Amino acid sequence: MSHTIRLRGPWEIRILETADGAESPVDFAEGHVLRLNLPAPLRIVGASFRGRARFDRSFGTPSGLGPSERVWLVIDTPHQIRDASINGEPAELERLGAESNRWRADITGRLGRRNTLSLTLAYDGQPRSEQAEPLALLGEVTLEIRG
Repeated sequence: MSHTIRLRGPWEIRILETADGAESPVDFAEGHVLRLNLPAPLRIVGASFRGRARFDRSFGTPSGLGPSERVWLVIDTPHQIRDASINGEPAELERLGAESNRWRADITGRLGRRNTLSLTLAYDGQPRSEQAEPLALLGEVTLEIRG
């Protein structure tokens, strides 16, 4: 049995680095934070954006967890994940299939009452997806509770 919690937002997004010549329609002055609900289209920062961005999202630990239940972080993104952490500790992501855009990590032992998820993604201006729909800035991020 499983239960899914979608971490749609708000997310705080910071551009960490912009590749030479890359342009973004959003003005990311130093210290500026963009707050968004996700998934959001990549065009927010520019479909050809090249660089790195950090996404931060706070959330509470799901209530009523039983002793045999595990909490899995699941990330669906066509972009390169450079770093993932929960409460400042690395989350060891595993890819769900060789060609999959889905990643997961068991974060059960890292949860506190309040939690901060941080993801750093790299954008190279070349979508890693053949989907007909617009490319997402991040994609769907969920917590899956499994017994």
